[in-house]
Amino acid sequence: MPLSKTLATGLQRASENLPLLFLLWVANAVFGLAAAVVSGFWLSDALGGSLATRSLARELDVNVFLELYTYHQDSFRMLLVTIGVLAAFYVLLWCWFDAAIVQATGRDQRGSLGDILSRASFDAPVMLRVLVFAWAIQVALTAFCGAAGWLCWRATLASSSEMTVYLIGAGTVALWLLFTTAAVAVHDQARIRACRQHGGARAAYRFALGFVLRRRPGAVRLSAVLLGAAFLPWAVYQGIGAVISTQESLGITGLMIVADVFLLVRMYVRVWSVAAHGELQRRAEG
Repeated sequence: MPLSKTLATGLQRASENLPLLFLLWVANAVFGLAAAVVSGFWLSDALGGSLATRSLARELDVNVFLELYTYHQDSFRMLLVTIGVLAAFYVLLWCWFDAAIVQATGRDQRGSLGDILSRASFDAPVMLRVLVFAWAIQVALTAFCGAAGWLCWRATLASSSEMTVYLIGAGTVALWLLFTTAAVAVHDQARIRACRQHGGARAAYRFALGFVLRRRPGAVRLSAVLLGAAFLPWAVYQGIGAVISTQESLGITGLMIVADVFLLVRMYVRVWSVAAHGELQRRAEG
């Protein structure tokens, strides 16, 4: 199946699930707002109206955070614990949402949003186990790439050329990007398999690894295109954020609106990615 047709089908499936997209957007906005409010109240209490508060409004200052940790250790630890609890709930919620996305974008598994969320709740535990597998694999790949780069650097210490270091660094990053792209393809295929077959995480990952290896050009290319589609809005958002002044209320309001739009686009790309990988898997299985 041509890559363009797989992407088009995934895009169509994503567009058919606007209520789910809205739910994902609201949930992410709520968690982001909660983290911002908690951090803001703590900073306001710790810094008050000091000069450090105004400097953080313009840019992140490492010295300010070092002072906060030195003079407000107890409350700073409490803040970290609170953010950690929010992050844990966020991860668990997204395990449920990932199952819902697979359910919503499957050809034979559609229904109302309530039905989709209800069915997805049974698959959330296995999605969490799949996520743990993904984290472990990503850590292992990152460690491997770092070790390979370090060994190459050690082997070329006698070289007098500065370009050697840059070439090793660029090669290490390129290798990490290639492995990460393949790992993302395997992870998406494993999530879809686990949700559709209601099996275990280990069996889903075995299937996904074989699937990507057998169809390496299609699955990895699809993952690369979708990762690029996810990176482009982020780059645009960073570019806009660099030129908008946050020292005035108008600039802050404008940046918040841009952030909300970026978040919605990010959710759309996430659903599109699962739908496209699901279509690739469905076509392969006939």
